[in-house]
Amino acid sequence: MADAMDLFLDEDEDETPVQPQKNPVAEQRKHIKELEKTLKEWEPELEELRRFKTEQTTAQREAVITETFTSLGLPTKASKFYKLENPDGEISKEAVAKWAVENEFATPDQFSSAEPTDQGFSPTTHGEGFVPGLKRYSRKEFEKLLSTGNAADQIEANRAIEQGRVDLDKE
Repeated sequence: MADAMDLFLDEDEDETPVQPQKNPVAEQRKHIKELEKTLKEWEPELEELRRFKTEQTTAQREAVITETFTSLGLPTKASKFYKLENPDGEISKEAVAKWAVENEFATPDQFSSAEPTDQGFSPTTHGEGFVPGLKRYSRKEFEKLLSTGNAADQIEANRAIEQGRVDLDKE
């Protein structure tokens, strides 16, 4: 029996002794204090970064406003008033032009031709106003088109005279 008792006792020795449980509330308080300490260490740097971001954003906005005023031909001193009235407003050319007209820094017609509008294809004309590539008619050819009695020829004759493609001086 002693052998069985030794086996039983040997098993007990191999097991790790039970450690007393730690207080979880105390551990959480310790962790909270560590986090508060870390936060206090990072607060000055965070504040410095916030100031830097604000300065950079303000400087960038001022540069864009000044550039917009310059490109529209407006006095750059007027941009100070724009910044005061629109601290967070839009900085597009259209918005600045509208503001300049409303505050009498510019006239409405000053910006009407500032940007050409795309009207699609427009054929090239030459000195006499004719479109290149279209047939020019002499007086004889023009009269012949009119006298044929063909409707398509008469329409072409009318177009040619309207477009200035008929040389009435030449025979």
